[in-house]
Amino acid sequence: IALAGGNPVTLVEQINGSGSSFGVWTAQGAMVFGTLSSGLRRVSAEGGAVTELTTLDVANREASHSFPVLTPSGRAVLFVVRTGSLGLRTEAVMLDTGARRQVVENARPLLVLSSGHLAFERDDQVLVAPFDLDGLAVTGAAVPLVDAVRRSATSVTSAPTAELAASKSGTLAYVPAIDAASALGLVGPEGTFETLGPPPGDV
Repeated sequence: IALAGGNPVTLVEQINGSGSSFGVWTAQGAMVFGTLSSGLRRVSAEGGAVTELTTLDVANREASHSFPVLTPSGRAVLFVVRTGSLGLRTEAVMLDTGARRQVVENARPLLVLSSGHLAFERDDQVLVAPFDLDGLAVTGAAVPLVDAVRRSATSVTSAPTAELAASKSGTLAYVPAIDAASALGLVGPEGTFETLGPPPGDV
């Protein structure tokens, strides 16, 4: 749907597991997206034919390519390669040639920052490492970025994903982790929360 409003336009129908794979818009006016059982695919913002950007290497037990993240230059997309039921790694694919290269093992990409850093998830931790934006390679040790980021499971077949984003100016925004127990209450103008009725977990 256009930012100015209007009717939604259907680009692709019957996507397998799109809720757990997401998509990203490119500067060329296309969407790159993954599914639960295929490589990355690409479709124009105007609709039309869906084309393959990556293909699964079945011989090496690749099961899916998903969670694409666009680099600041717009030349490449980082994505998750899942092998078997537990293994995963981050790779990069060039949008013009389709060439792939490995970036980091046992990690899911979150953000590629114009400052030359890669934020990624590993073992329920959000980490950041120096990143060569041209060579698409990690160039230094990773350190924790922020603590207590809320994670939301996108599906029963997908691991929880950290809820965070960054602006082009470098400002990081994230949802802090909170007690998952449900509670009914009132939120005041200053952001104060007053619980009401039954105890948490009963609503």
